[in-house]
Amino acid sequence: MDKFKIRDRTNAQEAWDIFVNRYIELFLHALVKLREESDLDESNENSISERLLIRLRESCCEFMNKRDIRLYVPVWECPIQPTSLQDSRGGQLGKRPDFTCVFPNPRPGSHENYERYLHIECKVIGRGSAIESRDKRNYVSEGILRFDNTEHKYGKNAQTGIMIGYIVGETLEHIQESINGFIQTYINYHRPLQFDFNEINICQSHNQFERQHVLPVNFLLVHIWIDLRNN
Repeated sequence: MDKFKIRDRTNAQEAWDIFVNRYIELFLHALVKLREESDLDESNENSISERLLIRLRESCCEFMNKRDIRLYVPVWECPIQPTSLQDSRGGQLGKRPDFTCVFPNPRPGSHENYERYLHIECKVIGRGSAIESRDKRNYVSEGILRFDNTEHKYGKNAQTGIMIGYIVGETLEHIQESINGFIQTYINYHRPLQFDFNEINICQSHNQFERQHVLPVNFLLVHIWIDLRNN
């Protein structure tokens, strides 16, 4: 069975890249399934993510049965795990990305790097007019920024993270323009989003930037937007 094929690889970066690409593919597969649902509560971000979790489980099963690829189901609302005494919080739970995928590092070097975590943060965008602007601001201030602030430290010790946007209203072009404005305000060293809106229902933007508060510095944030406006 193909299980990332990482145990026989000597290049840890190559193994990580395979791992990330597999999970991006898994999320894309599950998001297509999610879009087929007709009774999503578009006002409730956690409810949508919970439904996505079920679709992720289904997709993992399909990957194994049809393609002989074994992926572990991403963990929903898992607190960030301490990896050293410096990370300990005196018994308090850490911050909780929406989803966490655990990468078993084939060449850890130390106990801190024994596992690496791919963090995924999800945001609803485009709810009624009174909160449309707040949704777009939160995508940046409560989403992107969590991958480079000292409070959340999403993606610590990892080279990649994922942002998922649940689009429930407005036009994609207007949302992108507004969010890029908030990026300029909150984290102007993150490049502006550039989506290909010719893609049907799901689009991606891959943004490489240099973090200022979380290691490693060189970081790739993959943005995936799913169009739920017709559900």
